[in-house]
Formats: sequence, structure tokens, C-alpha cells
Amino acid sequence: MRERRENSRPLEELEALVVRVCGAALPDRLVAWMGVSKRNAERWLSGESTYPPAVIEKLDHLAPLCDRLIDDLEDLVDEYKAEGVPENLLRMRIREFSKTLSDVPPPKPPPRNADNA
Repeated sequence: MRERRENSRPLEELEALVVRVCGAALPDRLVAWMGVSKRNAERWLSGESTYPPAVIEKLDHLAPLCDRLIDDLEDLVDEYKAEGVPENLLRMRIREFSKTLSDVPPPKPPPRNADNA
């Protein structure tokens, strides 16, 4: 049996970072965002395995940017609603626009081991 290692930060804090970046602490969201295996994502979220330092660094970097993105989108939607654009039309156009964005996850970082950590 492998020795269980602790994350560098409390699991609840890491889960909150995942929510800020991905919108929800769901394995599928990490899979889609990072291209990691679903099993790895499940292990990280459950605390069964530790988050790799590179993942934590990405989450730390992206969390404030994603917060700002949501704020900007809310402001933009409010602005168009105030101009009289119906919500269902906004939803349809935003969904349409989202299809112009790539759904390919970024390349995986090289694995870290004890020799190059």
C-alpha cells in the first residue's frame, strides 16, 4: 500500500481554486481543461492523490483571471439586457460564439519525478 501524501495546501482550498477556474469541482471539468485522465482528476478531487505542483501553479495563476472574466461577462450581459436584447437571444448568441473557441486542452506538462522536481 502506498503512503498517502498531503497536498501542499488544504484540500478545501484547492477545491475552491478548481471551482474558481472551472466553474465546478467536477472531474470532467479538469479533464476538459487540462486533458488529464478522469481517474487522476477523481483522485485529486477526492484527496486520494495529491495535486501535482504544476496544476496548483496553473490554478493559482488562472483563478483571478477567471474571476475577472466572469465579472466582465456579467457586466457585458447586463449592458446588452439594458439595451433590450432578450436573455434567450443572448444565450443563443453566446452559445454560438463559444463554438468558435477551441475545445482542445493545452499540452500536458512533462512528468515530474524526484530527479527533476
